[in-house]
Amino acid sequence: MQSSKIANILSGTLIALVNISVAVSVAALLFAQTDPRLMVPGIAILLIGTLVTGLGGSLFSDYKAVICSPRNGVAPLFAVMVTSIYASFGYEYSIGAEATIVVAIMITTLVTGLFLLLLGRMKLGNLVRYIPYPVTGGFFAGIGYIFIQGGLTVASGQNASLVALIDTNFIQLVLPAIVLALCLIAGKMFRDNRLSVRGILLLLILIFYVVLAVAGMSREEAALRGLLPTIEATGTMIPVFHLEYLQEVKWLAVSQQLGSIVVVALLCSMMLLLDVSGSN
Repeated sequence: MQSSKIANILSGTLIALVNISVAVSVAALLFAQTDPRLMVPGIAILLIGTLVTGLGGSLFSDYKAVICSPRNGVAPLFAVMVTSIYASFGYEYSIGAEATIVVAIMITTLVTGLFLLLLGRMKLGNLVRYIPYPVTGGFFAGIGYIFIQGGLTVASGQNASLVALIDTNFIQLVLPAIVLALCLIAGKMFRDNRLSVRGILLLLILIFYVVLAVAGMSREEAALRGLLPTIEATGTMIPVFHLEYLQEVKWLAVSQQLGSIVVVALLCSMMLLLDVSGSN
């Protein structure tokens, strides 16, 4: 019994570390094409969403062993939305741009949640039966491609392209990310349990900082070399949104994202239905 409790605590700690890492990584992907100062509210939104989702699922679910975390499969769509709103402000940081982006993400989250609630109340989960396999395969293949391209862009700090493959600095920055991805895939394939992916991720983080210490490189120098993210703070992470920001919101820019909001809601529903039907 004691060993079981220790295993549960260790597993929960590793899950929390992984979810924090994923939240920061997704925030880096969302705001890769914007001002670095937007990373602060971006990380805060993702961390708060992870906390609410995890606690909400654990405390209010009828299943005792449920583990919930935000879906990152729609992150590329959010990235397009964020970049489009940022472009409407002339690719320049302002309180209005930050407020508009935060409001757009909040509205998208609310609409998606209401849509999923409606789907459950009306018992329309069997709609997944009508999704053709070619459509499903194409969708996940496209998402995978976008994630690979986005991951290489975040790791290198520049757009991933064929031209970048001959850039020595690009190769040096993306090579550790590729090695990490391969290690995670191998761990998932050959040692698939509740600690494999989390343990590998934690171990590689420790190895990274050990290598920095051995090389005598500070975190500031690592950030200058592109090995760590550079985040320019504009204030505290909480609260994420101030009420006075409402007057700075560019509602026209939010309304122009209506199509993206609907697509996010539909894709979240489809991915949830595919997950549930696959687990059964």
